[in-house]
Amino acid sequence: MIKNGSLVRFEYTLSDENGTVLQTNKGKNPITYTHGRHELILGLEKGLSGMKTNEEKSFCANLRKVTDR
Repeated sequence: MIKNGSLVRFEYTLSDENGTVLQTNKGKNPITYTHGRHELILGLEKGLSGMKTNEEKSFCANLRKVTDR
């Protein structure tokens, strides 16, 4: 489970509100960061918190908050 201090690697797909893919790293090098060190935007880090290995999740993130879908 992702918590502060966890070394995390993930793939992502960024889509707009219509589902159009704007950016992705699927099939490429994953993003790697240490959770809780504020290396990502806050909304993204909050959205990943508590996830388990190989879990998939969709959420909206901005600089102020995260809203699960």
